[in-house]
Amino acid sequence: MAQQHINQGTPPAGTDGDTNAVAWAKAEANFTELYRSAAAIDILSKDYISGLKMVWVSGTALTVKTGSAARPSDGTLISAAADIAKTGLTLSASTWYHVYLFDNAGTADVEIVTTAPASPYFGTARAKTGDTSRRYVGSVLTDVSGNIYNFLSLPGGFISYRVKTSNAPFRVLANGKAIAQTNISLQGVIPVTSRCAYIVPTNQDATYAVYFSSSDSSEPSNEITFQASGASGMSRPPTFMHLDTSQTFSYSYQSAPTGGLYVDVWGYTYER
Repeated sequence: MAQQHINQGTPPAGTDGDTNAVAWAKAEANFTELYRSAAAIDILSKDYISGLKMVWVSGTALTVKTGSAARPSDGTLISAAADIAKTGLTLSASTWYHVYLFDNAGTADVEIVTTAPASPYFGTARAKTGDTSRRYVGSVLTDVSGNIYNFLSLPGGFISYRVKTSNAPFRVLANGKAIAQTNISLQGVIPVTSRCAYIVPTNQDATYAVYFSSSDSSEPSNEITFQASGASGMSRPPTFMHLDTSQTFSYSYQSAPTGGLYVDVWGYTYER
């Protein structure tokens, strides 16, 4: 690509060796470099986010660690120099809450609300639906008592539940015996910003394997094969499963089984 030339005007009269002409050339070169740097920063800043890790403290308390992110409305950097602790939360039962960073009169703050994030405005970055002053940080799920389910935030946007995932709502299938591809929805236990889940499947049938797939898979009839259990139920370690846009995947048995399939959701990855 040809070098872009920024014209600042006509340099003072003089030869190439003239002090004014040399100074002008250096100034113009510096200005061009500054222009390029500013343009690069502008592009990078639109979806910039660093730190801001969510930490479960208790069923009624959540902390967002130090970090910074670009404000969706104008790219201005909002920086949290200290942890942001929210305590004494009163939340509805069995509800997704979404955490947003915002500038509260010059100080970084977060709000925890039920309003879901909008579609990404740049890359994977999201704003609160209807409010571009709020930058999406993450989501938390409450139990039947309105307490936040215990979780652990890990690098790479991975959330691991620290609860008994063989209980509702994390057990998303119990004793399934479908021989035609049948969808399993994970919407109740992963947020709208997730398309990948970690599941723990258990095949209780001694004879037949199970096939997992998703509707947008290139090989929908045989994406993952989970072998028959043999004499007793066979579980796999947490298995990475990508989901379709409806946050579902499907399963089917080779033939009519005697035992069934159980699927527990252990965690998920999400975009922000």
